[in-house]
Amino acid sequence: MIFEILISTMNKKDFTFLKRMFANNTLEDYRILIINQTTKDNLLESELTNVRVINSFEKGLSKSRNLAIRNAMGDICLIADDDITYKKGFEKDIISAFKNNPEADFITFQMQDDSGKLFKTYPDVHWHNRKSVITVNSVVISFRRENILNSGISFNPYFGLGAQFPLGEEYIFLRDALKANLKLLFIKKIILTHKYLSSGRLLGKDSNIFARSAIMRKYSGKLAYLRLVKHVFHGLQNREIGVLDICSKFKVGIKGILSYESLLKQRLVK
Repeated sequence: MIFEILISTMNKKDFTFLKRMFANNTLEDYRILIINQTTKDNLLESELTNVRVINSFEKGLSKSRNLAIRNAMGDICLIADDDITYKKGFEKDIISAFKNNPEADFITFQMQDDSGKLFKTYPDVHWHNRKSVITVNSVVISFRRENILNSGISFNPYFGLGAQFPLGEEYIFLRDALKANLKLLFIKKIILTHKYLSSGRLLGKDSNIFARSAIMRKYSGKLAYLRLVKHVFHGLQNREIGVLDICSKFKVGIKGILSYESLLKQRLVK
């Protein structure tokens, strides 16, 4: 069983970031594929036998993920970004989980923040459902590559950093996996550390409201407008949105909904 880590990054010139990622492990022990989104005059090259690099001239995290999956060689793959640090021997938990659960197509894990606390409140489930997948961060998603390729699912290029809607790509990907009748297992083991503050936590940020509203429209139809009201007032309760900002934030959400509806009219999304 070949295990491979699929790292998405941008504009890298050297492997300094790998040293941080594998500070608790021996880098040479891992098979790694790096997708480096960059320009033709800023290429990343590898002389390491265990590290492959594809320099891509596209933009968008979802496009990077898809390129990695298509070009991976591992039987079991783990999605990764360049701002995480793996726990010592993390791969043993992943490989063991797949060996013990041959029916699982995906297995997701837990992560902790830089203070050592769980990154979020995780659901009390064994097999993921449409509600629980909203708690999954992309960097704790592992999968059987052949099963994913055979299913035909991929990351939606309109969602994720660098795309029209700059978050939610992993949620949509896993919802598509469930729709394709793939089995998603959740293992309550921490495999990595990620800094506490991340883009997805900023509830009141305009770009987040814009993207989340598009996701609401995708899965809730016209009820997205009511869900948007709830989302804005939730941000108000959490003090991430000020009272004077309610109208402007709601307008941002409306733009997100209408932008997604525009893609629907053009038949660019379903």
